[in-house]
This record gives sequence, structure tokens and C-alpha cells, in this order.
Amino acid sequence: MPQGKTIIVAAHRQPGPEASLHPHEAAVYLADMTLQMMKIARTQGLKPLEDLFELAYYEAYSAAHPVDVSPEDFEEWQALQPKPTLRRKR
Repeated sequence: MPQGKTIIVAAHRQPGPEASLHPHEAAVYLADMTLQMMKIARTQGLKPLEDLFELAYYEAYSAAHPVDVSPEDFEEWQALQPKPTLRRKR
């Protein structure tokens, strides 16, 4: 640890107001926070963290803004996906 630096680690914290959030509100909040953290990581050149925060952002955003797809549209989408190619080991 660098000299002159103090690192504070919170071992336990009481639940704050975020514990009473509705799941949709929590997802919106998390999407906003992870987007901000992704931007910080990008600015600082922390590519692995940027990638993790980007994934977390998309997950939170998707939870906050679900998309309903009809069964017919889903089947059409599945038909457009590339089929896996199985290859024999040699």
C-alpha cells in the first residue's frame, strides 16, 4: 500500500433508503450509476472495468425497460439467427 494513503473499507452497513426502492426504480438508478462509472473507467483508461460496467449498464437498462415481443415475432427472430455448425474432431 502506498505510504501516506489511507484505505477505508466498510465491513457492514445498515440498509439505506435504496433498500425501499421499487425494482423498476432500482434498475433505473443502477443503469444511471453504472453508465457514470463506465464513463469514468473509459476516461481513466481502465478498459476491463469499462467493459464490466458496460455489461452491468445494459443489464440494468434492460431490466428498467423490458421489451415485450409477440410469440410470432420471437419465432421470426429465432429463424433469422445463424445456425450453429457442428464440426467433427479430427
